Amino acid sequence: ALNDENTALISIDTKDKVVIGPYSRKGRARLLVEACDHELTNDCLTPFGILDLKTNQPYFYNFVNKPTSKAIVDCIDDYLSDKLCTKLMILLDNGPDNSGVRTAFLKSLVDLSDKYQIDIELVYYPPYHSKYNAIERIWARLEMMWNGMLLSTKQICEKVMEQLIWKKVKSKVKY
Repeated sequence: ALNDENTALISIDTKDKVVIGPYSRKGRARLLVEACDHELTNDCLTPFGILDLKTNQPYFYNFVNKPTSKAIVDCIDDYLSDKLCTKLMILLDNGPDNSGVRTAFLKSLVDLSDKYQIDIELVYYPPYHSKYNAIERIWARLEMMWNGMLLSTKQICEKVMEQLIWKKVKSKVKY
């Protein structure tokens, strides 16, 4: 897939929810920052990420709630909207919303395949091996970037995501 110019190769994953507010994330900052020690809110952001493994371009899509199978496929649709390819290979873990037995996910992918007239191949990592999924390194970099920060608004989270650079390529945050 890396050598085939007609194949798009992406890695996808949903990050755990990020609690929005003046809460301690057990990180360290150079400046003394006072934070609340109890999370008394349901205000969260759940990022979904796509990493284009050929261009090293990270894409972030942010959701207020956990994204559904259909929402995940909508993000892939947005990614494909400006791509010229005959095949899409997706590297992913076997999470509940993108499982190989999840009818809603598979049906949405079939519809997407029909829309763009492309073949879609799903490459699942074995159970407990999602750490090898390339997008996981993006999540680690993001965690390092906002370590010790007070993520008090969604805009602050999105601003940090926009500043993330992966292998000399600046990330794109989609709303």
